[in-house]
Amino acid sequence: LVLGLTALYKAFTSTKAGGEQLKQVMAGISAVIDVVRDRVLKVGEALIKFFTGDFKGALKAGKESVSGFGEEVAKEFRQAAILEQKI
Repeated sequence: LVLGLTALYKAFTSTKAGGEQLKQVMAGISAVIDVVRDRVLKVGEALIKFFTGDFKGALKAGKESVSGFGEEVAKEFRQAAILEQKI
């Protein structure tokens, strides 16, 4: 797996266009990681509320942590890739 990723990285970075595409993809992946991190923190908030007895707050935070996840990931990936392309 590591060798495959290394070969893919070298193939992309061997040309200027490939290097630029790789930068766009990496910017998108970084944005997706930020979204996932924020959602995990929201789940943690829901768990804390649940264990402290705030069941309504826990339910609300739990719903917020999963609602619109796919759309947000796609939007953030696109925006980061486009921004990287303009730089």
